[in-house]
Amino acid sequence: MTGPGSWSVDHAVGADAMSGVPWALAAAAVAVAVAAPALLLRRRNLRTPAAVPGPSDGPS
Repeated sequence: MTGPGSWSVDHAVGADAMSGVPWALAAAAVAVAVAAPALLLRRRNLRTPAAVPGPSDGPS
């Protein structure tokens, strides 16, 4: 096995030259930038206590 070859989507869009340390660092930076907001929202939501219905909040 030597890779996807000339019939791959990567080759069709011209992305077959995307390799090496610069591309790996760029992918890692994009991953951090995309994941950070979701993780921050999760942390904020875990800190706020959930509303627990009391005896007067239930159905009558």
